[in-house]
Amino acid sequence: MRVANMGSMAVLTTASIFSMLGLPSIPNIILGVYGIMFSTLVFITETQIYLFRTIIAVNFGFLFHPILRLLFYGVLTSVALSYESLLGYVSAGMVGGCAGYNTYVLWKYPEYKEERDRLAIEEDAVVQARLREEGLKQAAVLTSNI
Repeated sequence: MRVANMGSMAVLTTASIFSMLGLPSIPNIILGVYGIMFSTLVFITETQIYLFRTIIAVNFGFLFHPILRLLFYGVLTSVALSYESLLGYVSAGMVGGCAGYNTYVLWKYPEYKEERDRLAIEEDAVVQARLREEGLKQAAVLTSNI
């Protein structure tokens, strides 16, 4: 599910960029910026980066509720359809497909969210341990140079 979401957001970002470059009008630029910002938000949400996870959960909690996420993906689909290009239609289809799939998985299997959160916490522990290890190495190098 994460890969499908990130792939569809990459296609939406590409369609947004081409929309802004194709017909440089104010509405196309605004819709292109919306497409890029929204797809970046979903992309960051799906990567589960430790630095952004709490900020996303607090400010964009609707992405964790099946119905609200479906509505948000509907907005993304309408933005992609507004580009009126082949790539826009393809990205709208991909985002719409992901919307249905996300809603089904989050509604039918609520334990998916819990499992995803558990895996993110485990990944964070590994990253933190690696950062501590690298920090100690850097500190040892700095103290040996003094």
